[in-house]
Amino acid sequence: MPAAQIIEKIYSHELDGKSEVQVMGSGQFRRLIEIEAFRVHLAKADVKRKVDKMADSQSRDRAKKRNVTLVIAGVVIAVIAGGVIAAGQYLAVHTPGKGSEDLYADLITVDPPTVTRARSGGSEEVFDYPGNTPGQPKRPIAQNDPSPKPKPHTNNPKPKPGEEDPDGMQMGQVDQEGINDVVKKHQRGLFPCLAKAAKPGVSIKVPIEFTVASGKVSKIWVDNPDLKNDSALSECLMNELKKWPFKEAQNASVGLSFNIGPKKG
Repeated sequence: MPAAQIIEKIYSHELDGKSEVQVMGSGQFRRLIEIEAFRVHLAKADVKRKVDKMADSQSRDRAKKRNVTLVIAGVVIAVIAGGVIAAGQYLAVHTPGKGSEDLYADLITVDPPTVTRARSGGSEEVFDYPGNTPGQPKRPIAQNDPSPKPKPHTNNPKPKPGEEDPDGMQMGQVDQEGINDVVKKHQRGLFPCLAKAAKPGVSIKVPIEFTVASGKVSKIWVDNPDLKNDSALSECLMNELKKWPFKEAQNASVGLSFNIGPKKG
């Protein structure tokens, strides 16, 4: 092997000072460190090895720091983005004005509310309740109530608040203007719940009715045959309705009808 090739292997760290070689024909092996011609190259190769090792160590440290910085930056950006999205959704639903209307303006519209006096319930049956018009859905009422079923309106005189009507029902106090004002300001809060029922290209009418007793929403009915047994929808609507700030003295049944999907005409 030529000396030049041995020197090349020294710098590539394939050979070191302990490697043994012999001059052709001498019959005697000697370590490279013992041969004067290779000592300088062995020293330079050793320095080069240390420099390369230090450079590799520094490179790994920089890479580690860079990765940690990227992870921290990613977490911060994710938290900020999540906060912005949550704030945007909250403001879109709860902030009156154009922004909240635009979010679902092309998907959901709502008809004017109807407000009637609250009545106590009967058995869980479907019956024509005061205020129904032909073709409208019928409302189920509470279960396991031994009180008699309500009867249709008669021409009997309207009882005063606190008195019983001819059907034996306690009449609730109705502040229609105040209830309408609360409904108008907060009805958009129900849109996210109703949007989940949307179907591409299909128009859906979802009438709902809820009872306000002593200023709090206590019951809700979904009068759409395809959605009335949707417990997730009813729970979502109820959770939002419980936040509506009715006055403590308000007692009523409130009907709302939502139109979901493409607008007709």
